[in-house]
Amino acid sequence: MKTLYIPSTINIKELALKHNPPLNHDYSVYILSLINSIPEWNEQMLRRNNGYTIINSTILQSWVHDYRNYLKHFISEGIIETDHTYIVEEKSFGYRFTREHAISDLVPVEISKYTLCKRLHQRASTGDFKYPYLKKWFDTGSLEFDYTSAIEFLSMYRDVNLPKAKTEAEIRNIMNGYNLNVIASMRLNQREYWFRVDSTGRRLHTNLTNIKSELRNFITYQGQELVSIDIKNSQPYLSTGILKENYYSNTTNNTMQIPTNTTINSTVDNNIMLEESELSQCSRGIQPLDVANYIQQVKEGTLYEYYLDGLFLLLGKQYTRSRAKELFLTCLYSDDHLASFKEKDVFMLLFPSVYKVFKAIKGDDYSQLAIQLQRLESSLILDVIAKRISREKRSMPLFTIHDSIVCPIGKEEYVKAVMTEELHKALKIEPRVAFNYWRPEEAYETLSTPLPETITTTLSYNPYL
Repeated sequence: MKTLYIPSTINIKELALKHNPPLNHDYSVYILSLINSIPEWNEQMLRRNNGYTIINSTILQSWVHDYRNYLKHFISEGIIETDHTYIVEEKSFGYRFTREHAISDLVPVEISKYTLCKRLHQRASTGDFKYPYLKKWFDTGSLEFDYTSAIEFLSMYRDVNLPKAKTEAEIRNIMNGYNLNVIASMRLNQREYWFRVDSTGRRLHTNLTNIKSELRNFITYQGQELVSIDIKNSQPYLSTGILKENYYSNTTNNTMQIPTNTTINSTVDNNIMLEESELSQCSRGIQPLDVANYIQQVKEGTLYEYYLDGLFLLLGKQYTRSRAKELFLTCLYSDDHLASFKEKDVFMLLFPSVYKVFKAIKGDDYSQLAIQLQRLESSLILDVIAKRISREKRSMPLFTIHDSIVCPIGKEEYVKAVMTEELHKALKIEPRVAFNYWRPEEAYETLSTPLPETITTTLSYNPYL
């Protein structure tokens, strides 16, 4: 058996029987559930595509051979609608529920088709063998979630923000966010755990990584409150590793303790490493002045402030620190083949060599920089820090959320010490870390104002497709 989630306004049995011949009940539930389950792992997809979920037809056909009959029937019955936009090798068709169903609550529906359930279960867990020291804490069944309070919080969050919505798109965004987090809450409540390592950024994805951060405040372990130890400004911090000589070394004798990255070595050697280029200099241990300045600003925790000052001096405009941070990350991860923008020009003027290194790494695929940083992060957090902690504190519950380590309150100073030691050993810069205590009152403090939309660089992994 497997539980999936669809809008409460859909009579799935009646819907399947209306088709001639009748559609399979479980396949109908599965396909409809994808509209919410795919963006559950990549909510930005909905914002970028006007609320439509992009569904790859080739992959879907491998799950449901005659999927077209299902989609056509659902469209004709007014259950879903399509964006009618398909671009060869670039974009698949998008689908979303019609308004009636989009703004309704979701309900769990069980399916029992053996082959479908088996595949879904297999997709849910592929990191067991690589990270057994993390998986075992899910297997104990002792992770506790205050589902009632979490749903109450989500309802309050929705009700606070819906009156502020001025357009249909904003209403849909709020309801989409609400439904996605209801699904995540239901999974935690039912102990339907996901534990999978993606092959791109090599990140570990679990129920804790994809749930709304405020909802983590309702999670405990055997009654113990939890705390996450986070690397502050982790992306700039980790990016200094790419500016170090040993990141480009294929040797196992890595004196800087930075995990060897064969993918970037291949990219550098074959595609983008030119003689006397900044990237070539970094790979040979030569550090241009602006690279040294970039690393120093990261070390002092003043990188965003430095960029903020540059924006004011060069553009004559005053930005907030949070806005400067968003712009900075946009500069890092945007496609350099597209037209530049004035804030990116400021980044280029402040850090010309750094910009060229990052641009060279991105090459013809601008996602490469994000991928390399994610792999560096995963290697340090999962393979070094979490592994060491699990070896030294075998009885201590331990979880990870990408660049964070989660443990019971009372153990955070020990975890901080290990993280600081291992990260300093690898990057030669002492990290700045923050403690985020998971307590219900922390969640309710966010209800007064909506969370800002932030730029995400996460490469999504969806276990449902």
